[in-house]
Amino acid sequence: MENVKTTFLCIMAVALVYTSIKIWRNRVLRRGLPLPPGPKALPFIGNLLIMDTGRPWVTYAEWGRQYGGIIYSTLLEKDFIIINDNDIAYELLERRSAVYSDRPYLSTNEFFGLDFNTAFLPYGNKWRLHRKMTNFAFSKQASAAYKPMQIGRAYQLLENMISTPYDYVNHIYTFSGSVIMAITYGYDAAAENDPFVTKAKMLMVHAGNVLSGERAALLTAFPMLAYIPSWLPGGRYKQQAGECRALARQVLDDPVSYVQQNMATGSARKSLVYDILHKGIGQCADSNHVETTKEVAATAFGAGVETVSCMSVH
Repeated sequence: MENVKTTFLCIMAVALVYTSIKIWRNRVLRRGLPLPPGPKALPFIGNLLIMDTGRPWVTYAEWGRQYGGIIYSTLLEKDFIIINDNDIAYELLERRSAVYSDRPYLSTNEFFGLDFNTAFLPYGNKWRLHRKMTNFAFSKQASAAYKPMQIGRAYQLLENMISTPYDYVNHIYTFSGSVIMAITYGYDAAAENDPFVTKAKMLMVHAGNVLSGERAALLTAFPMLAYIPSWLPGGRYKQQAGECRALARQVLDDPVSYVQQNMATGSARKSLVYDILHKGIGQCADSNHVETTKEVAATAFGAGVETVSCMSVH
């Protein structure tokens, strides 16, 4: 009985020291400034039990009505600041972008092979190079050259809508996929089951299923989940990560290989990838210029696919 009591006291002492250090560390990082209001959190797990991790935006909206436009939450030792107000978002993320433009490192991005995405990069030389390439390819002058192609695809969309109006979702996907592929890679996508477009959509589905801040916090808090064999309970993360990494590699490599082959034969058309490779944009500052071009192109293409998916859902 005495041993049990001693063990309990030791555990309580460790927990007290841990909590004290955490509180002190947080105050030092915040320079003594108070945190925004938010729900009360439990030790270690934070707000996990009161959050809908499958639909966190629903929980955030409820908290917004209760606590206001900016909220503090914690989940498995990770701190979150949730903005529920347009004015606050504009003030912090637009007007003070020099302060808040960086992005946190999330191990899940690398684990699932999606750390190439410009939106996930921390502020630095690589992010600036991505932005330089994107701005060059989508400048006002460069974008004007794609207008005739876009008009032609728009006419085709209207014809498809008139022919089979009830299949409008597929028509929109076909239109958007063909425009995005043409602009990014100079490639004419097939009307149905195009391999490049299909793989990009699959990658977006994988990303949407696994890459939320809440799941990133879970994997960060329990890194052993990344090493559990896929055939054991809880090993789905490793299996999903392997599938996602392989798919991401194909989305990065295959369309750019298509452009490079056409460049070698002199049949390549104007596109984001062609312009960057042909004119060597950013080549002097990058030892792996082709890989960076792949990342910028896949980011642009993926953003277009995801935007259309959201429009179709809503």
